[in-house]
Amino acid sequence: WRQARGAELLGLLADLAGPDARRLDARSAADLVRAGWATRLREHPPLGPWLLYRIVDRRLPGHLAWVRDDIDGRGYPVRGAVVLVVVFLLVPAVGNVGEPVWTVVDARTLAIFVGTWLAAMAVMAPRLRRQARERHLVPNAGEPVRPGAFVQAPAPRRRLSARAGLPWLVGGLSAVLATCVVAAARAPATFAIERLHPDDGVGVSLEAGGAVPRGAILAALAVGVTVGLILAVRARRQVRAVRPVAQPHRVQVGAGPRTVLVALLAVGATLAMPVAEALGAVSLALSVPLGLAAGVLAPPLAMAWAVLRRSPVRDELALVDAWHATWSRDPLRPDDPRTEPVPADPALVGVVQPWPYSNEGPTAALG
Repeated sequence: WRQARGAELLGLLADLAGPDARRLDARSAADLVRAGWATRLREHPPLGPWLLYRIVDRRLPGHLAWVRDDIDGRGYPVRGAVVLVVVFLLVPAVGNVGEPVWTVVDARTLAIFVGTWLAAMAVMAPRLRRQARERHLVPNAGEPVRPGAFVQAPAPRRRLSARAGLPWLVGGLSAVLATCVVAAARAPATFAIERLHPDDGVGVSLEAGGAVPRGAILAALAVGVTVGLILAVRARRQVRAVRPVAQPHRVQVGAGPRTVLVALLAVGATLAMPVAEALGAVSLALSVPLGLAAGVLAPPLAMAWAVLRRSPVRDELALVDAWHATWSRDPLRPDDPRTEPVPADPALVGVVQPWPYSNEGPTAALG
């Protein structure tokens, strides 16, 4: 409403004000507040569609202005996360029919779950907003372009630079490898494979509390690291031979606070299970495949970073380029432009979005 009539409102207030007025009088301010809240309530979707919008992400084509304001407003990801958390806490727990989750799970576990969920939603805010615009504001095939709708338009891809991203990637993989090795060396128990009793059928079962074959597990992790070191020799030659290509559809960015927070959350979430296994909270299991993967990936990427640190082209490469050069001999390729939802031109209102791959061809409604 303010975007459509804000200038008219301010001009009217200025015309009605006295020559020396610097602020609104109390009556005008109260009237603006009352009318503003009345407009919000009038344009707010009904309770049923609003709940479906929050819980199952149902589209509200008749309330595009409200949806756009909701997506662009502060705390949009957290608002949706709060509703989902409340619904999750109220549904019956598995195995405890009739008892909601919050009465079954202990308070500390519940606090960790809720805090992690809200933090993840806050960190992913830009991506969630873009996906929400594509989902709710861009017309589907066969729908007309309404006032307030968005259309898809070409936009450059944002790529994290190799100089900023490789140290975080190598450091995270090294931390995972070290933690998995400690878990394999210290975990008190693992899963034991036991044959089912003939009365229970044919097959095997996994039982917690089995003995840990430390020698075999540590030997497997050592083999993974050895494979990684062999691949690092090949990665050294490939990264030295890499040549940048022109990237007209790319914007290269550094590691900002949000990127650092995402990296820390990802590493922390990955390390949670190996740490729990090392402390004996759960039986040893996930540390073995995680350690093998980190052992194979970390040495080649560390070698790639060691080579690029002294390379004159390091500032021209993105993290995806360094990853490609580490594992492939193929030359780098330029990025294709991505699509970004942008506000539709008023002249497009009423144009019907064509079906994909139809004979009608592209129209202005496609951006």
